[in-house]
Amino acid sequence: MIREAIGSRAAVHSAEDWWRFERETGLSFPPDVVWMAGRAPEFFIEADVDEYPDPGYDPRIERVIVRLPHPGMSRQELADRSAFYSEGFSPAIDSRGMVSFIDENDPGGFWKEEPFPFFAYPETPGMVPWGESIGGCYYFFVPVEGGTRWRLLLSAEDHARWVDMPLLDLLEGLVSQEFVCPVMDGGWSNASVEFIEPGTYSI
Repeated sequence: MIREAIGSRAAVHSAEDWWRFERETGLSFPPDVVWMAGRAPEFFIEADVDEYPDPGYDPRIERVIVRLPHPGMSRQELADRSAFYSEGFSPAIDSRGMVSFIDENDPGGFWKEEPFPFFAYPETPGMVPWGESIGGCYYFFVPVEGGTRWRLLLSAEDHARWVDMPLLDLLEGLVSQEFVCPVMDGGWSNASVEFIEPGTYSI
């Protein structure tokens, strides 16, 4: 669904635009981000979320707005956005500099604490925002291994989750119900995508 919707749009940034942007920001963006942001730098996904198996429970609405870095913005604009989103993530970091992460190896979904040595871009290693939810949760790229690999960081108030997959695969998996994420909520159905002009929409 996501691939089809974005793929129907023409690319608005050239390879040269991306080369300039990456040189200015000092970042090397993953291919799926270049592909998405070149056609749809901002869009939102709205879906019904049934968090409980009770058939009598009315599903609530989830809305995730995706705001991707793109050559139409400056390095300073990206830094300002990063600072704003990182401030929203700060409640998840305790006084010891630790964050509670969902333990991927525990089928019960219990948490484990990890040091969190990351800062808002342009600090290194820097957190680069890519979206937020209607509930005020913030989502980031975190370049690791010298920027050769990007992890997805998903926050949910006082805890978080690492996801090691391309962002496009994550979004596609959520709307197709092939992937259930306990941070971004599971059981999505009736998903829709709406494209918006950058900077014109807020949750």
